[in-house]
Amino acid sequence: MKKTAKKKLKHSNLPKPKYARGEVFLVNCEPHFDKYEIGKIRPGVNIQEDIANELSPNVTFVPFSASNLKRNSLVHIPIGKGEGGVNKKCFALCDQIRTISKARVIGRMGSLKKTKMDIIDEGIKIHLDLT
Repeated sequence: MKKTAKKKLKHSNLPKPKYARGEVFLVNCEPHFDKYEIGKIRPGVNIQEDIANELSPNVTFVPFSASNLKRNSLVHIPIGKGEGGVNKKCFALCDQIRTISKARVIGRMGSLKKTKMDIIDEGIKIHLDLT
């Protein structure tokens, strides 16, 4: 518990999040249920449409991971260093979509370009069989 609090203080200089589709923010994914759910404090991208962003106390996002995942996966989208304010190459995990309370959001990191969001949208469609 103390470790999470220390990490939150470390990131307290991040700007207040702007709840808009494509915005990247740092989010506290703890607690998580088991090793298959994404945990830790990590970046993620807001995939929720903007009216819901304005009205809802929750936000739907795709978490990022820097772990060496399935590089050829159609649902793990590469995010380059600097994209959306991330400090190292990572992957958007379109198979780990989560809706969380906005209280879990620590701060804003940046935003992704529409072209990258289009690729993430395709990953989500594949994962949810919406194609």
